[in-house]
Amino acid sequence: MRPQCLPSRSQAVLSATSKAIVIFFSLEALVFAQPVTRIYFPEQIFLNQRFDRPVRARISEGNFLVLDAKQHRVVVSDMGEHFIRQVGRYGTGPHGLFDPTDFATDPDGNIYILEAGNKRITVVNRNGVRIGGFPVLELSLALEVNSKKELILNQPLKGSLLTVYALDGARKRGFGQLRTAPRGFTTHGGHDDNETYNRVSITIDLLDNIYVAWWYEPRVQAYAPDGKLKWDVVLRGKEADRFEQLARSNNGYYKYNGQTVVLSGIAYDGTSDRIYVLFPSRTLYVLDKQGNHLGEVVSPVYDVWPFNSVTATNDGKLLFTDTNQGVYSVTTPILQN
Repeated sequence: MRPQCLPSRSQAVLSATSKAIVIFFSLEALVFAQPVTRIYFPEQIFLNQRFDRPVRARISEGNFLVLDAKQHRVVVSDMGEHFIRQVGRYGTGPHGLFDPTDFATDPDGNIYILEAGNKRITVVNRNGVRIGGFPVLELSLALEVNSKKELILNQPLKGSLLTVYALDGARKRGFGQLRTAPRGFTTHGGHDDNETYNRVSITIDLLDNIYVAWWYEPRVQAYAPDGKLKWDVVLRGKEADRFEQLARSNNGYYKYNGQTVVLSGIAYDGTSDRIYVLFPSRTLYVLDKQGNHLGEVVSPVYDVWPFNSVTATNDGKLLFTDTNQGVYSVTTPILQN
């Protein structure tokens, strides 16, 4: 993904009447300052189309894209708050989407959608017209696309942490050593425990280096584009230790208000060469590209469900999504020296 600029912080991203909020803030230092005006889509634009389970937000060619998983679609808006189009609808045919779990974009504005329900990748162009895709038979919940338009999937059942595909679906390489689930870890969902334990979030930098964050432990790894491991870091500190302790006390799962949640995501910010790892408590761990821990920041938002994804733009902002089924409002925190 090579996104273009977001609007100024005084502009408005999601209505308080939407099913969830997407927020962003500047990345100038590691301390939160006063909140600024949140960004929203006017309610009338999304009348009868409110988000039900947004799981990823991105910027592409000056447009704002949200993957609304429960409604099986990607919603595209311009940054002037105007709805442009909806990509996909519930279905198993060539124009349908079923249980999408992640999506990515490329410099040409193409959208790559990972569908768990249809077990496939669907590729559409900037106008929402389907231009390709291929089957993905082994489960994957995370996707990235590099500058060569290679697709990077987390597919532990393939025997490695990450698998790289060409646009036609040909497997090009696999890499990343799988970890063994700790004793007592169980999915309670009929899935292979080791497959579940090796689920990760993925981000890439401007040189196509790959960074992954484990869902079930505070671990981050970096890989070169050819798959060579560059570093492997277990995060430490108040939030990382709390996450690990709570997971150990709940059969490998972190519990929040009685609900199971996972380490929420990872993003690379090209403006600062920093990596941001998002915990479900809304704490961000900040690393440099060598894996050194630079600091932590905590969102001032409380009493809401955890954020479930983080994505960086190329002008020093982060996008978050939250799958809360209720309605809440949040102001936008900024970072300052």
